[in-house]
Amino acid sequence: MNKLLIASLTVLLIASFANAQKGILGFTPLYQGYTQEQYTCMRNSENNFKYQNLVEKQIWGYDRYHKEGYKYALNVGLSTNSIYIPCINLDKEQFPYFTQENQALTFLKYFRQNYDVLKGDFVWIVIEQNQTKNCQWHTDTTINCGILDEIATQVRRTTVGANNFGFLSSKNDWNALFGNKCNRYNTFPLHYKNYDNKPNFSDWNEQKFGGWAKPTMKTYAKGKFECYVDSDLTVY
Repeated sequence: MNKLLIASLTVLLIASFANAQKGILGFTPLYQGYTQEQYTCMRNSENNFKYQNLVEKQIWGYDRYHKEGYKYALNVGLSTNSIYIPCINLDKEQFPYFTQENQALTFLKYFRQNYDVLKGDFVWIVIEQNQTKNCQWHTDTTINCGILDEIATQVRRTTVGANNFGFLSSKNDWNALFGNKCNRYNTFPLHYKNYDNKPNFSDWNEQKFGGWAKPTMKTYAKGKFECYVDSDLTVY
């Protein structure tokens, strides 16, 4: 093997290792009413952001800025992932409409109304403890695992989520809700949260949960300001 080829391979290996350590950076705007100029600024940032995560469905309603944020990101070459937050709704007698099935179907209907073509937008389903009234998970991990099965089943039935969804959670949330159950979902992509301010997955061995061998995305910083955008930072 000649010296030039060896040198070229060495450079490629170093570059690959550096990229693996740093990862591809993105952000999740905490307020979604930002301008096209701010999206342009984020795209040109020294962090070299490549994508954003947007909350598509809030608990009990939608974020009306999602369509604008999607458009602004698209204009500057940023891809968009949607974050879907289900309301668990254990009281089906008082709130019969907010079953997991109706929530998923309403989400799909809204999504189709806002996009002429489904362009492979990835959907992260949020699995976390929440204190929002009438939306809390059960205290029984077996019941919670059944609820998770229902959510996954309904999302699979939709065009959006057939092959294009994963779970967004944390070690603390997942273990509190499911314990050592529900590990059968470890073949789906995982987006986990750990605010250690490290844009890499060096913490995964300590954060590992749910039977996942490796994660796909990580939220590593919370409430950071750049281009006057308040956002959480993520790495892919």
